[in-house]
Amino acid sequence: MTPRTATLRQGTAIALLLVAVLIAYYLLQQFSRGNELGIVLPAAGALCGLILLKPRIGLYAFCFTLVLIPYDWRIEGLKFTSANTLMVGAALVAWGTSVAIRRRGLQLSVVILPLLVVVVVAWLNYFRYGSGFFNLPYVLTEAVLLFILATQLIRTREQLEQLLLALALMTVVRNLMDLGVTIYSFQQGDVLGAIRQDRLLISGTSTTESEWRSLLLPLLAVGALFAKQRLVKLLLISAVFLDVAWLAFAATRIGFLGIGISAIAVLLVPPREQRANSMRLVIPGVIFVALLMTVYSQSWVHIFSKTQEDLFIGDISSGRWRIWEESLKGFWGNPWMGSVQGVKHSFLFHNAGSMGLVFMVPYVLAVFLIWRHLSYLRRQDGDNASGSVIGMQGCLLVVTVLSVVGYFLNSGINAFFFWTIAGAFEGYYLQRRKDRRTEVVSVAQRYFPQIRFRRRGRVSAGGVVP
Repeated sequence: MTPRTATLRQGTAIALLLVAVLIAYYLLQQFSRGNELGIVLPAAGALCGLILLKPRIGLYAFCFTLVLIPYDWRIEGLKFTSANTLMVGAALVAWGTSVAIRRRGLQLSVVILPLLVVVVVAWLNYFRYGSGFFNLPYVLTEAVLLFILATQLIRTREQLEQLLLALALMTVVRNLMDLGVTIYSFQQGDVLGAIRQDRLLISGTSTTESEWRSLLLPLLAVGALFAKQRLVKLLLISAVFLDVAWLAFAATRIGFLGIGISAIAVLLVPPREQRANSMRLVIPGVIFVALLMTVYSQSWVHIFSKTQEDLFIGDISSGRWRIWEESLKGFWGNPWMGSVQGVKHSFLFHNAGSMGLVFMVPYVLAVFLIWRHLSYLRRQDGDNASGSVIGMQGCLLVVTVLSVVGYFLNSGINAFFFWTIAGAFEGYYLQRRKDRRTEVVSVAQRYFPQIRFRRRGRVSAGGVVP
């Protein structure tokens, strides 16, 4: 390093430190005055500036705002000004601007077609059923936008793993906050704890919160098995055990199922040579959950008593068997378009009963295509298959089961997480397919130099026939 370069770096570091001090002083001053907008707007402006420079930051920021900003927070209470909506908007604008300026090509996935059909059908049924049906088409529309955005912004294995590390870090921070409050509540004599009682710093129902943690669990667990760097492995293992601890204290059936299905996925989805490592993670995890649910809390008692009550006792609004029966009656009443708006204790049953096959067929097709593309990535990578790809297959298993027995993807945070992550893997798949085609063409040109290969047209010895 030359003396001039060293001096320049020192000067830059000092300047950044001074700017950070000034920003910290300004934020503390605004905080002492209770000026919320004075804190939020400059911070949001700086973040949006970074997003315009690098749109992928918007995707990371979106994931953080989903779980670290209160769900009911709005700028001056205005609709559509939640932190996650603003981050999505900024990322879309930044991506659109970068495409226009750099003229970078779009990655178009076949999965988008059935997803667009799902969104259109949902909005048509909104006009059919009225304002009470608004949430589902709204959530699906934003989720599909996130899927498309992720396919454009995530193209390499490194970018994909960066997103997953951001998810792990976000999970660790949020779970540490919630578990700290819960342990304090146990010390104050609360039998079930703050998580089960929905008395956390960032409010949300224990069921919905259990769902997105169950969604991420196999992704984090399998990623921990395959991680090679020590710091990354430590972060992922910490995220897994904090996630499991949260789910154990939540005392929800969804959380209990999420732990069980994730354990099965971690054992079955990875290659056979990884089974021993899977057992080393699953067995301590099961013992850890058993201790938390029996010794440190009474959550298992609550789960079994509540399950017995909801399965066999109560009217149509609480008895699960009768709820599912009502949705299935709506489906058989009109298999193509559904005949009853139904109740929302099962994503698949509810939407089958209210929208029929015109919704279910494209939705199942989209999920099937994602699984097929993940299988392609595993075949291409072979022994070097990324743990994240294998973990995503486990994630799909969790999503499928929990969509049958729970509300799941009807909820915004769950749908946003799932389709953002699915879009990231789809973007990686599309780039791999493109690189594979380029590799095949280069090999063919090496062995058959007399033939000119082009992207379009029919190849012949004399050139390309349009």
